[in-house]
Amino acid sequence: MNNRQKWAIFALFIPLLALSGLTWDKHQRMVQGEEVLLPIVGFDPRDLLSGHYLTYQIEYGIQKLCTDQSSTQKSTPGYILLNPAEFSLWPPHPGRIFIKGACEKGRFKAGIERFYIPQEHATLLDKVVRGKQGKILLSVFFDGRAQVKNLLINDQPWQQFIADNTP
Repeated sequence: MNNRQKWAIFALFIPLLALSGLTWDKHQRMVQGEEVLLPIVGFDPRDLLSGHYLTYQIEYGIQKLCTDQSSTQKSTPGYILLNPAEFSLWPPHPGRIFIKGACEKGRFKAGIERFYIPQEHATLLDKVVRGKQGKILLSVFFDGRAQVKNLLINDQPWQQFIADNTP
């Protein structure tokens, strides 16, 4: 085996290693994170359903969320502290459960505002989320990164809701 073949094998190995690392990181967040259940609502009637993703706004239960944010700024880091719910522009003290995100144009975004759904169930799920019957189950890691675990409709997994409501 010559040097060129060794470099080719090495070049193929690096992306596989990186993909494995990303997969492990997501898995760790799912199993080691604190489970949090938050209500959701659709927020843009023109784009609630974007492709196969249900787009929603999470109701954190905080009155003044990203309101001090200037509309000219692109993005300002922010933190949603849970139990009790409050918003902060500064990282919380260790031991608090929080979601790390950013204020963008007056909205708090944490990268958890979309959920993949199969196209055949899009119309029904769109309707119930607009009717404020949806909740999102999150796994929140100690550093504030959140991962969506499931979409709940009337406090049951969306798959069960679909099974109960389709002929």
